[in-house]
Amino acid sequence: MNQNADNTKRLWCTMDGLHDVASTDDTSLHAADDFAIFFKDKVDAAWASSATMPAYEVLFEATTLMLEK
Repeated sequence: MNQNADNTKRLWCTMDGLHDVASTDDTSLHAADDFAIFFKDKVDAAWASSATMPAYEVLFEATTLMLEK
């Protein structure tokens, strides 16, 4: 690392090499379909828990950035 102290690109490459993270082809039990089901269930639960909440009123306020366009 001392050799690469003045070269940030090489220093980061050296640091990355020190992590020694092996690349793996993760074919675990979790699949895209499982994630989709999990995510859909989370969204459905969020909708259900907020169904009785009053709608949030979003106030419009012009800003200088909006007026510049």
